[in-house]
Amino acid sequence: MIKSKKLQELANTDFITPEQAEFLEQCIENKENIVVAGHKGHGILILLSHLVTCINPAQAKLKQVKNIPADLEAEADYYLVGDLKDKDYEELLTALFSKKDSAVLTLKDPDHNFSLMKIIRDVAAKTNDYSKKYIVVEAKKVQDVKKVCKITRLSFNDAGKIVKEDIFKEIA
Repeated sequence: MIKSKKLQELANTDFITPEQAEFLEQCIENKENIVVAGHKGHGILILLSHLVTCINPAQAKLKQVKNIPADLEAEADYYLVGDLKDKDYEELLTALFSKKDSAVLTLKDPDHNFSLMKIIRDVAAKTNDYSKKYIVVEAKKVQDVKKVCKITRLSFNDAGKIVKEDIFKEIA
């Protein structure tokens, strides 16, 4: 059962399935990093803003990153990185993913010129922390309808290699 009213609204419009919504709520509860990927016109900003509502402010601190470097120095359980103009996303995400005991909710659109896989590998090597999980939620238009089309978990195996697990396979 979906706990977040905002995610339930998205499920009611068929943007996301109830199973996908419940999975993402669990990921937030588990402090997994979530990257919402796709074109801005495909609902990624709405999904990101609705995912934030899954964080209970009485139990966890959320920091919206706007002012760099000041916001990077702030302690938080979750960091929200929206659509920041003229910022080096690779540097920003590397710094945030390197923080211990915190998670990041962010966007990846085609205008962001960075490799998520490279950042994840570099952060793990730099911090020697191979325990973090990264969830990539892909949104796109399917027959002119905005949808979450795929959810993939990125983690590390015992040899330190990235493992991609399709949690919800691509909707065509």
